Amino acid sequence: MSTAHDAMAAIRTTAAQEFAATGLSAGLTPVTRRVRRHRAARAAAGSVAGVAALGAGVYGYSRWGAAAPLAPASTSPSVQATTPASSATAEPSPTPEPMVSSQPVTADYLVAEGDTIEATVTALATVYSATEVEARAAIVAALPPEAEGEPEGWVSPGTELAPTTLEAAAQWLVDLQLRNLQSMGVAREDWKETLTIASILVHESGDPYNWTRISEVIHNRLDAGMMLQLESPLYYITGAYERRVTDDGFAVDSPYNTFMYEGLPPTPIGSSGLGAVDAAAHPESGDLMFFLVDPETGEGLFAETFQQHQLNAVDLGLIEPEDVLPE
Repeated sequence: MSTAHDAMAAIRTTAAQEFAATGLSAGLTPVTRRVRRHRAARAAAGSVAGVAALGAGVYGYSRWGAAAPLAPASTSPSVQATTPASSATAEPSPTPEPMVSSQPVTADYLVAEGDTIEATVTALATVYSATEVEARAAIVAALPPEAEGEPEGWVSPGTELAPTTLEAAAQWLVDLQLRNLQSMGVAREDWKETLTIASILVHESGDPYNWTRISEVIHNRLDAGMMLQLESPLYYITGAYERRVTDDGFAVDSPYNTFMYEGLPPTPIGSSGLGAVDAAAHPESGDLMFFLVDPETGEGLFAETFQQHQLNAVDLGLIEPEDVLPE
């Protein structure tokens, strides 16, 4: 496990305590998403607890991030040997000069965690007075071979100021994601899988503290050859983020339909940041195979067996006790 991963865990733990003391977590309005009944895995619900947890993480990274011992990818021999970036020098491009503007923007303005690549393309086109075709082409040109020409999930949010040109900005956003992968010690051959899982985590739960255990469920189901049965890839392919996926949606014949096809979807389903990449690369170690997320509180309910999973569903009011199948 990487030094950066350990440092991030320490930051999150300490930050949660100090963040709570600031009162910044008070009064946050719950953000809920619809939960479909009788499914093996559920879409997540952002909540007061989830938003507060995310705030604690951001607070911690801003409070201690610069001083924390996060080993840069370029100085890690193990990363250098196995995870070169997309440039000819096999390293991420140097950080470009900040954008010269009366209203400078950061990577967070260009990339919002969970958004699809189309949102980033639109933001780049707007900021750099380019067409969306030009903006997309710039991102595709910056991708490593592992992306296979598909930019979804290969850009990352961040707090640095954007560079001065469209091409430099596109390369910079991709390099931010490559640095996330490298700082978490992800082997190059695992880059795409890790980003795909990270993007699913962001959509399955609004609470980052659920991510490592959801990651455990995903990894365990993949290892067991089980279908993932996750709704978030269906939201992505059907564009149903703002409404419930209907039975017709579950019948969509697409590799993004993990109720129909085994394994991960063919690409990430949105952008992800360092925390999600960390959780995707470092799942909890255990035998969890199922999860639900309380739509009111954001709490994750996890189970090793289908029987316990059904009882968790009863607790959330998703099924009636008499609907529980016998062991």
